[in-house]
Amino acid sequence: SNESSQIGKKLLLKNVQIVNGLQTSYSIYNSIKNENISDERSIFIKIIICDDKNIVDKIIRATNSQNAISSSLLRSTDSIQRDIEQYFKSNGYFYDRRKNYYRNQGMPRNKIISINLLSQCVVSLVLNEKNPSRARSNPTILTKTDADYKKIYGSHIDFKVYFNSVLIYKKVEQELKEYTAEHDFSDDPVSDSLVKLFKFHISRTLISVI
Repeated sequence: SNESSQIGKKLLLKNVQIVNGLQTSYSIYNSIKNENISDERSIFIKIIICDDKNIVDKIIRATNSQNAISSSLLRSTDSIQRDIEQYFKSNGYFYDRRKNYYRNQGMPRNKIISINLLSQCVVSLVLNEKNPSRARSNPTILTKTDADYKKIYGSHIDFKVYFNSVLIYKKVEQELKEYTAEHDFSDDPVSDSLVKLFKFHISRTLISVI
């Protein structure tokens, strides 16, 4: 924010976003948590003051361009991602737009929803072309291009639809888990592969039946 200012050797910063620094931040937190206040090590940081969202997005991409980082992580700072996170949280789930953020906080894994999983659910169950095969084969590619990203995360989709698509998938996943616990598929490779590999297809079929 342009409200940031420098006073001598001290900086007053507001609305800070950390780019590609989750592991560092988590290590600092653990050091403080363990009351290691005598730790005098230093870290190098670069501070960029900017209010322009488009420029901020370019900075994030440029900063991460030297690393093998997924497109879903580069999208995590978008305002719609933060809004989805808040909506899921208000309904008892944790949208992990920042990878491992809620896992590091000790939240239950069955309540944590990744960007990739939500993208898969939307592509399988919500979009007009409903394509569970594409969703399952390579989830990271679903948000790689701006065109694909806007199809999935656009203002035309209500947050309740995002949430319900995940609930439907997770219900199917749970039913299949209970079904496999009751049946032995050692001599039935077709049923075994259906249960393991076609959760999105089965969810898509369920939507049609409903």
